[in-house]
Amino acid sequence: MLTLYGLFCRQTCFPFQSLTKQERTGIALALCGNVLISVSLNTQKYAHNLNEVDSGGARSYFELPMWWLGMTLMTLGETGNFLAYAYAPATLVAPLGAITVISNCILAHYVLKEEINKRNVLGVVLAIVGAVFIVTYAPVSVLHIPPIESPHLELEKLEFPLIESTDPRL
Repeated sequence: MLTLYGLFCRQTCFPFQSLTKQERTGIALALCGNVLISVSLNTQKYAHNLNEVDSGGARSYFELPMWWLGMTLMTLGETGNFLAYAYAPATLVAPLGAITVISNCILAHYVLKEEINKRNVLGVVLAIVGAVFIVTYAPVSVLHIPPIESPHLELEKLEFPLIESTDPRL
């Protein structure tokens, strides 16, 4: 017996079952990359805060080892994000950028001792809901590029008239 639940939930309640291993790899890279970006931002801000307390901000942030650690983590996170686009379509990877906002809010509360207010909680909830909706209902994008079959592209028949030389030594 076909029910409304069967019609609706077959397509939307378990959206990750239909993902390929490659797409799951892309999602994992995006999630890890975005969390690393958040950790790096908090590390860099922590370095700035320590610099402000220690030297009144007189020391350049280029001289702070903790700032460089944050920059390295940022590079690794952005590399993970970049690689994620090679494994999964942008409709899956881009919305996962909201993870940076969410993890940044949580980490800033614990690492930097920043307060979380109602507005922050509402923003995190809306980011989660938006990312889930976009990933769940994103169109399936499969691009198949057929091989080029043309008699003009056979290597044996290629001619390079501009390379010909009148020099007898060649």
